[in-house]
Amino acid sequence: MSCFCSKRNFAFSSTNQASAEIKKIVGVFYKDNEYASANPSFLGCAENALGIREWLESKGHQYIVTDDKEGPDCELEKHIHDLHVLISTPFHPAYVTAERIKKAKNLQLLLTAVIGSDHIDLNAAAAIGLTVAEITGSNLFLLQKMSLKMEPEIENQIGA
Repeated sequence: MSCFCSKRNFAFSSTNQASAEIKKIVGVFYKDNEYASANPSFLGCAENALGIREWLESKGHQYIVTDDKEGPDCELEKHIHDLHVLISTPFHPAYVTAERIKKAKNLQLLLTAVIGSDHIDLNAAAAIGLTVAEITGSNLFLLQKMSLKMEPEIENQIGA
């Protein structure tokens, strides 16, 4: 995992004990519908929620997952004011503007599951010492899964 900046205090417990502070974590992922149901190991979608729901909730954290990320009344906006962690992917990015960062008074971590931070206002994040991180090691696996999922659609479009 690589980090952009880190000044705010942030900790997840990796032991069996829950961390002292309960975190509100919001994941923004695209809906994958039938493919997600048929392929539970495909984790980068709203339905499978990175496969971390059980672990996070067992630690006492609240984990909210949505694909609704745009507009003033979207699901993400309903939670932005009190979330601690925002997880997104480059395939369905939650755009984190300076305005959203200002609204997010408890925000401690912006995490991109895979790579990329072009959907985050890095200057606004750096100005308040917000941790911005990405999980680079997962990129190839997720891209492979995405390409396998899209292959039939591409074949239909090009007439293969």
